[in-house]
Amino acid sequence: MPRLPHKLLSSLLLLLLLGACATSQEQAPLPPSDATTPQEREHKTWVNERDQAIQTLRLDPHLSITELKNRETVVRIRSGDLFRSASTTINPAILPVLEHIATTLGAHPTLAVRVIGHTDNVGPAQQNVELSLQRAQVVRNALIELGVDAARITHEGKGDTEPLTSNSSREGRAVNRRVDLLIPAYSFNATAESAAPPPNDAPLERTAP
Repeated sequence: MPRLPHKLLSSLLLLLLLGACATSQEQAPLPPSDATTPQEREHKTWVNERDQAIQTLRLDPHLSITELKNRETVVRIRSGDLFRSASTTINPAILPVLEHIATTLGAHPTLAVRVIGHTDNVGPAQQNVELSLQRAQVVRNALIELGVDAARITHEGKGDTEPLTSNSSREGRAVNRRVDLLIPAYSFNATAESAAPPPNDAPLERTAP
């Protein structure tokens, strides 16, 4: 077998070496990146604040927390605790509960809230809508007076259209008379004005009042 010239052999070895280095560089794994987008950072902050707020609100025995499948959260106050029958004046005994809610919201400023009033089916439907709206507005105003930014809170009245149970008994009607505070699901750069109303959805869990 003829021997290759020394210079040609050196050139071939150099080409093989350079090719191996290039292949190694191409296949080298990239270092992991710690960079996150503004939306990812905002979402992480929001989730942490929501979870902390829910944990704090659960400490109050007058409140029940319902987490929905669409990741919205309902903080529920029975109207029987908040208001006397057919009244829109808040029961003074329940003010510490509202103070607890306001303090919790103040500590977690990324959370928006929609206050939603509900009634039983006693009386004309339109009158019930108006009563539920007035009660929701009273609760919203109370939270604002307790220091929650007004831009973070909206309100609406549902009347008797979304009962939790049958209105056929006194106990059932008492359950249906309530005020809900909805914490909407996360939305990038969401505000209270863009918070969607709560759907009629099944809860993932529920803590009894």
